[in-house]
Amino acid sequence: MSTTPAHAAYLRHPDVHGETVTFTAANDVWLAPLAGGRAWRLTDEGAPVGYPRFSPDGEHIAYTSRTSGGPEVWVIGAAGDTAPRRLTYWGRPSTKVVGWLPDGRIVATTSYAAPIARDAQLWAIDLDGTTELLPLGRSGEVAIHPSGTTVVATPWRRDQAGWKHYQGGTAVKLWISREEIALDAPAHAHAARAWEPLLDELLASKLRIAWYGDRLLFASDTPGPGAALTDRASANLWSVASDGSDLRRHTSLSSEQGYLREPATDGTTIVFSSRGRLFAMDSLDAEPREVEILASGVGASRLPRPASASENLLAMRPLHDARASVVEWRGSAHALTHRGGPSRLLAGTCGLRLREVRPLGRSPFALFVSDAEALSDRESGGVGSDVLALARLDGGGEEIRLDVGEVGRILHAIPSPDGSKIAISSHDNVVRLVTLRGVEDPAKVSQRAAAVKDPSATAWEQDAESAVEAPRLDHVREVGRSGGGEVRDLAWSPDGRWLVWAEPNSWQLSRLILSDTEDPEPTGRALTSGRYQDSAPAFSADGKHLALLSLRTFETVYDDMVFDLGFVNAERPFLLPLERTTPDPFGPHPDGWGAEAPAKDGADSPGGKDAASTREAAAPSGSDAAVQASAQPATSHSAAG
Repeated sequence: MSTTPAHAAYLRHPDVHGETVTFTAANDVWLAPLAGGRAWRLTDEGAPVGYPRFSPDGEHIAYTSRTSGGPEVWVIGAAGDTAPRRLTYWGRPSTKVVGWLPDGRIVATTSYAAPIARDAQLWAIDLDGTTELLPLGRSGEVAIHPSGTTVVATPWRRDQAGWKHYQGGTAVKLWISREEIALDAPAHAHAARAWEPLLDELLASKLRIAWYGDRLLFASDTPGPGAALTDRASANLWSVASDGSDLRRHTSLSSEQGYLREPATDGTTIVFSSRGRLFAMDSLDAEPREVEILASGVGASRLPRPASASENLLAMRPLHDARASVVEWRGSAHALTHRGGPSRLLAGTCGLRLREVRPLGRSPFALFVSDAEALSDRESGGVGSDVLALARLDGGGEEIRLDVGEVGRILHAIPSPDGSKIAISSHDNVVRLVTLRGVEDPAKVSQRAAAVKDPSATAWEQDAESAVEAPRLDHVREVGRSGGGEVRDLAWSPDGRWLVWAEPNSWQLSRLILSDTEDPEPTGRALTSGRYQDSAPAFSADGKHLALLSLRTFETVYDDMVFDLGFVNAERPFLLPLERTTPDPFGPHPDGWGAEAPAKDGADSPGGKDAASTREAAAPSGSDAAVQASAQPATSHSAAG
């Protein structure tokens, strides 16, 4: 059982030399006995530092520091009796100390002087600041065996722990050369040097490489050879023989136990960090033991830092009656009244992130998406889906989770105006319709009789006295699927029957899809052709028109600086009538426009109120209009593509 206080310090980037270990904590480089105990500061930077590495003789420690702004290579005596010295002036954010060469030069990786900024190369740095580019090509780490066998790792711009389980094309790969060629050999010798991939069958990153005898050590969160792409594992310490055989795993950390980071060795002892603690192994077959270190003064100097209300405000969406808004703030959900009332926490726990916080239509509930179940990815090693949940707007009651199944990551969740349906789109580009039971829409329910409400009570207190039952999940159906990318801009018609969204059909083009959610098979149908980039659909209040943004205005304009033509201001708003007979609200009227404005009550207009009622009854509803729009082509003035 660890005796190190959890709040003491977060220890990272360890290295070892003999009986002394170095590491970073609280923006400084520290030293401590390998057996554990009280640590002492070696630097007083006041800026982030990282990757300290002992020299082969243990007399110096090289590290990166941001004292000057960006990361640069610094060196300091291990005895702490001299001031640190800056050795590089590269000005590149990818600069990291990799280790030392046997001749006493520091090895660092940086994009300085690389062919492209995303690349990196290895440099050797003398203690006087002289630098030399090493002839090892595009590489981020190197491990040179005494026999001359050399292994390099491809550049890595993102720490493996910040991209767990990644197995894509930019994962760190290993290359090995078994030819004994000195680093100062002629350029043509290095150009002819043979390299071959090492452990290419492991798709996950393999980094922090070092030789331990005749075996190459590295850290990786690979599940092992032959694993499926969906298998997950925590990072562990691995090694392989110099001929690429006999792959072994030397630690067995699970997601509950931690994630192995930054292993290093002096050839005898191996050290690594996990969850801010240091561990050591006396051999490859030994069990890891914690190096219990007390970094004095770190916990005492830690002060609370108030979070800025404006910087952390992610979204604010008003309720239907405009008396309050639901607020998405710093991963939590709140209800904030507009005129002098309180702010209520609806949902939010440390360690969780809530997104897509919205009112559930006109009901007394709020909708949000939580990553509570997805935490299993880092707790138990599984793969969890996002959670769709509800909370009462008065802040009371328990969180209501809707079991929508294994949908993965929910990107967008949009409730219908009455709150009875929720449209969600997920990471696999699928649109699903979540139908609820027991949602009471105030706009469709007659006023409750009378005895009833205390006029001195607040509106939410009055709602609580007549509280409705919590909604329940009815069913979940798939209504659309995109083959071109993420589905965006989901929107509902005012009557809650029709759902529209923007579906990309290539990296540059998209079309609008319309679905009748009351159809037994509510499959989406194309509303525009997909020859342009259509986005941001929104129904008009009467449901007769659909507004959208579209990149379809191709008017060439000469460039002011270069004699060439270009398409500028191509995106403009358009209005799409949902019925053929709907007149253009901006076009000419066949009978002309009247000179007199109609009276407010309609009494002095031709035909009076009866005529107005007749016109309203004759006008098609949004639902009927959408049906006809899907069956008949739009008129020319609709600009439908």
